[in-house]
Amino acid sequence: MRRKDSLEPEITVVMEYLWFWSYLSVPEKLSSSIRSLSPKTKIVILTDDLHYIRQKLINNEMYDHLTQAIYSDAKDYEYAIQKRELSVYANADHVIGVTEYDTGVLSSMLVPLNVPVSLVRFRHNLTKETLSSFNSLPTYSNRKGICFLGNGNNPTNQIALNFFFKQVYPLVFRQTTPTMSMMNITFHLVGTVPQDRYASFMEQMTADEKKTIDIIPFLNQNDLVKLLQRCRVMIAPIRATTGVNTKIIYVLMAGIPVVTTNIGARGIDIDEKPAALAIAPEDTAQSYADTLIRTYSDAQYWTNLLQNSLRAASIFENTRNFEKDLNHVLQQLSI
Repeated sequence: MRRKDSLEPEITVVMEYLWFWSYLSVPEKLSSSIRSLSPKTKIVILTDDLHYIRQKLINNEMYDHLTQAIYSDAKDYEYAIQKRELSVYANADHVIGVTEYDTGVLSSMLVPLNVPVSLVRFRHNLTKETLSSFNSLPTYSNRKGICFLGNGNNPTNQIALNFFFKQVYPLVFRQTTPTMSMMNITFHLVGTVPQDRYASFMEQMTADEKKTIDIIPFLNQNDLVKLLQRCRVMIAPIRATTGVNTKIIYVLMAGIPVVTTNIGARGIDIDEKPAALAIAPEDTAQSYADTLIRTYSDAQYWTNLLQNSLRAASIFENTRNFEKDLNHVLQQLSI
């Protein structure tokens, strides 16, 4: 971006995306050089997570499944992420969060650093071909099956699948109602998961239960939407995350009711959330199982969820909020 009062191609704002891998993040590599080479340039950090808080939640969820030595290493990693994350923010002129919850936490966190924080709400796009399929969504009686969407190498998804298969699935499998016999329902797991993880998830399942699991490592967008619209319910039993759980937004837009947790729904900033998502009221396996069974077997409840979710999903196609939020950031930077 060039300054309005200058013909020189001077960069006024650099936006850097923050994510921590095993190597240095983009801000850790570039921010100091930008400060040195172009002191007037404003540095904006876009973070789609509360990184060390997310790591803390993951560590807490995995505590019972780790040896003391591994857990100690995980806590060391959490503290290292906290130090690195705060260092990145301290070298910024502005920080952008993507949910109301994250932005509130960031604002409190960064008071000592005197770094302002703004919310830029999440937006999602689907192709025109995908959107056109919404006009002919299958009804409740024409759908069958349950699906999960996500990268199984991600700790958040690993924890979710571990919780579901070891605690929730046995409760659901024993249920038989006039519209729901688990023996006749297929679970479609879409996404790459290491084989040892699958073995761990399913070690307590019977041979009949394992036959209900359909593992699909990869689908292109059109085939994925077709699968989602054949399924009756999508599960998102998220227990450790911050930021936006993008799979929920994507699935809402694709036209399938979602059963999730309070943590999974936290980053979905819409007024219609209670009516658009089937949210387990308590953080227990029984509560999640009950919510899933009701969503799958109650045709009227399912239909209401679908209609409300499609209305809610349209919010994420609206560019006006995005433009308004971004203009606010530029005003804060005096640009």
